[in-house]
Amino acid sequence: MEMSPFPELTLAAADNLRRLVPDGSHMQNMATYINDACGNYRRAVDSNSNAIRADDKYFVSGGVASVIFTAYRAHNIRAIAYAAMMAGQSTNALYAARHLPEVFTPEILSVPTPPMVEWTEWQLVTLPHVLIHFG
Repeated sequence: MEMSPFPELTLAAADNLRRLVPDGSHMQNMATYINDACGNYRRAVDSNSNAIRADDKYFVSGGVASVIFTAYRAHNIRAIAYAAMMAGQSTNALYAARHLPEVFTPEILSVPTPPMVEWTEWQLVTLPHVLIHFG
C-alpha cells in the first residue's frame, strides 16, 4: 500500500507490525516504507534504529552473520541515512553513511553467490550522497 494514493491508511498497520515482532529487524524496517511514503521520516529513522538494535541483539545472542543477513543489516543502515536526509538530520545521516562500509567486509564482498559486490556496491556511495545533500 505504500505506493497507493493513500499510504496513510496503513500507518496503524505499520505500527502494529513493529509491535508484533519488536526484535525482528526486518519487520521494523518494512514498516518504515509506509512512514517514508507519508513523509514521516523521523519515525522511519527511529524504526530503522530499532531494527539495528534488533540486529545487534541477534549477534550478541550468538546469531550468525550470513550473507543475506548482512545485506539486510546494510539495508537498515542505508534506510536510516535516507530517512535522516529527508528529515534534515545530518548527524544521523552521516553516522549511518560512515557506518555502512563497516558492514561490507572483504569477506562479504568476495562472496560469489549471491554476487555480493553487485548487490551492495550502490550502497557504498551513501556517504558522498549525504555530504552532497547537506552541502
